[in-house]
Amino acid sequence: MAQIHNFIRFFADVFKQYFQFIFFQTNFTMLNKYLFAALALLFAGAVVAQSHSPKPLLKSPNLPTKHFSKTIIPAESFVPDIETPNLLSKQSAGNRGPEEIVGSTYWDAQSYGAMSSRIYANAQGEPVAHWLYSAQSTGYSDRGTAQNVRAGGTWGGVTGREEANRTGFPAAAMLGDGSEIIISHNTGTTPWAIWMAKKAPGSSTWTETALPGPPGGIRMLWPKIAIGGTDNMTIHIIAITAPVGGATFGSIYDGLDGHLLYYRSTDGGSTWDKQYVKIPGIDDSQYDGFSADSYTIDASGNTVAVGVFLAYDWNDMLIYKSTDNGENWSDMIMRDFPDALEGYTPQPGLEYTIDDITEIDTLAPEALAVMTNDGFGSVLIDQNGQVHVWFGRMYVIDNDFTDSSSFIYPGMNGILYWKESWGANNLQIITGAFDYDNNGSIIMSNDQIAPYGGANISSFPVTGIDADGTLYLCYSAVNEQFISADNFDFFRHLYLMKSTSNGEDWGDALELTAAPYVEVEIAPFVECVWPSMPRNIGDKVWVLYQQDYTPGTNVWGAHHDPLENTMNWVEVDPDDLPVGAHEVPKPSPSLALNLSPNPASETSVLSATLSGESDVSVEIFDLLGNRVFQQSVPSVAGRQYFPLPVQNLHTGSYWVRITEGKQFGITKLVVAK
Repeated sequence: MAQIHNFIRFFADVFKQYFQFIFFQTNFTMLNKYLFAALALLFAGAVVAQSHSPKPLLKSPNLPTKHFSKTIIPAESFVPDIETPNLLSKQSAGNRGPEEIVGSTYWDAQSYGAMSSRIYANAQGEPVAHWLYSAQSTGYSDRGTAQNVRAGGTWGGVTGREEANRTGFPAAAMLGDGSEIIISHNTGTTPWAIWMAKKAPGSSTWTETALPGPPGGIRMLWPKIAIGGTDNMTIHIIAITAPVGGATFGSIYDGLDGHLLYYRSTDGGSTWDKQYVKIPGIDDSQYDGFSADSYTIDASGNTVAVGVFLAYDWNDMLIYKSTDNGENWSDMIMRDFPDALEGYTPQPGLEYTIDDITEIDTLAPEALAVMTNDGFGSVLIDQNGQVHVWFGRMYVIDNDFTDSSSFIYPGMNGILYWKESWGANNLQIITGAFDYDNNGSIIMSNDQIAPYGGANISSFPVTGIDADGTLYLCYSAVNEQFISADNFDFFRHLYLMKSTSNGEDWGDALELTAAPYVEVEIAPFVECVWPSMPRNIGDKVWVLYQQDYTPGTNVWGAHHDPLENTMNWVEVDPDDLPVGAHEVPKPSPSLALNLSPNPASETSVLSATLSGESDVSVEIFDLLGNRVFQQSVPSVAGRQYFPLPVQNLHTGSYWVRITEGKQFGITKLVVAK
């Protein structure tokens, strides 16, 4: 991979000089478009085609049969500074410069959803990185956990997996006594089991043991880990029983096709006082089953939180929390699904209408689409024991009442954020894929979005927190400026942002796939996905991620032939991240919206009570989320009236939104002629 990297750098320099000579009056953004097409074609011709690998053990979702060519950006668009998109607040003296290559892998799906814990600092404060590794382009019999340490400032070499047998999808952490733990699922022995490798402080030898599954030969897959307790010696693990739809050896367990179960050790893994325990509420009364990596866990002291991310589950989105180190559990509703649709299971002849949805959502892609998540999420507990959650925005729909399928929309945009004190349904879009050309939308067709399961175009969130309580979010999003010449998919880049106000407002996202973190010649040609970052952030924000030169994966959906992927490392000084520049507008009942007449045929008058402190935007959206009217006016305090021309709108239902500063209100408009 290093040779390919140097190959691209060499030809990038050549083509850059050539096009600068011809188009000396053209800015570098334009140059990148020419350079990218020529270079990507050269690279595509240099790749040797190999046979596709088998699909992973994963319940494959039914992707939409259709998709909108236009991806709608919310009214609170994410628009970078086009001239200097990475203008830093300061340039750190200790910045290490461009990314570092930590290792490589041909297995190119680091997770099937929520990312596991993969990075921590050892007793010497040196970064320790882990990833799912294989040096084979087919078969992957050597698959397992790779570990690399930047000892003395230099990354070591990686020659193979840490485990003796083939494993998959690791989670790694360090205990309070300095011992290191890797949890994975073992595929080299039968029955498959949660596999623990433990290394004592100062030792170079891993001791490996299997954790038992439920009686009857039930097998366990895709574990997650969190370290807690007052001494950081408690290991919390969640994993699922092998689902029927995801494994030939899967089975229904206690009514669920893939049952999420809990394990606990309070003495660093020497003994396990809780094994394959059912967390109250995670049962067949709420769920049909779980798929790979559709869940995550975090711990801080004696507080533990489990988040569930099931894009196709027609139910409330819940967080499960324990404040006594996993002894007892309660649940919190994060997203209260419409009551009439809770437990909805698509089947021939079963229908629902917009009246069953009942909620106002101007961003819904279709009238019958209901907001959910994309299966990729992160959970974090702050120093006060409050739970914070991030996930990709998604919608689910049954748009064909003659079959048993439901569908989602891979072109959705936006990372949703929620914290415990906000209560149910107060979900805020805090960032997403950037509208670089500031034209109000990101234009792409469904077949230009490389598939990563159900991930939307801004997904893969991972999070951390520092000693001052600052929250950090890293995610991967489609970059509308760069497209692959071999398959015409848009590349995904990495972004990093922070909140110094416990999530009440967020600074603008900083693109990491750009200078000074990635060499500018390389940035237009790389796919950057599956970021990892430490839970506990120190002097620098560490980010590990997977990079190659073709969007999509081979092992998850066979989107391209097997390729060597590098695992790359970047460091960012926290002071380089913008602070509080992007505060998300929030719904406000104090606006007291009213429309009259409603229904209307010619003109409807919107009335609202304003503060007079900020400019006002009035918008009308159709039920597909398309904005059909927009007006901006100065705000005047008190009850104000805004005539809305509707004579040119088609008969039907619309949403009217008014935004004043950081507050907004939405109401429904009916046009009848």
